[in-house]
Amino acid sequence: MEKIRARCEENGDCLLWPGAITTRGPVVTLNQKQIQLRRVVWEDAHQKPFPPDRVASVDCGHINCLAGAHIIARTRAQLVARTNRMHASAGRNAKIANGKRRASKLSEEAAEEIRTSGLSAQEMSEKHSITKAYVYMIRAGHFRRNYSSPFAGLGAR
Repeated sequence: MEKIRARCEENGDCLLWPGAITTRGPVVTLNQKQIQLRRVVWEDAHQKPFPPDRVASVDCGHINCLAGAHIIARTRAQLVARTNRMHASAGRNAKIANGKRRASKLSEEAAEEIRTSGLSAQEMSEKHSITKAYVYMIRAGHFRRNYSSPFAGLGAR
């Protein structure tokens, strides 16, 4: 552990590894085998073996960080969900929404009418041949969100 810490560079709370880094984080090669350093540091900090069904990840955002306090044992599902949250943006969400809208039977004009109309959900569902639940979801902004204006969906009508 002392050799690992000696090679790291301090950056705030982080210990940044200057050596080899893979998609799984910092590594060293010993006897022609790659060793994941985050697992080694985690085991040293917790004094128990790293869980085999987990992935060593960091919360600080530095892919080369080896600070024991930053290393977390996550499931693959947790890691994927965190990665998706980090890469989500309004522009990306708008592209995905536009792709889905091209395949939809409901036009953008109809969705806008549903958002702004004073008619009941029952009346709108019958008019556009959709379910009342879909009308409620459009009005709540869960579906067919308007990405054309930065002020869309703020509650003002």
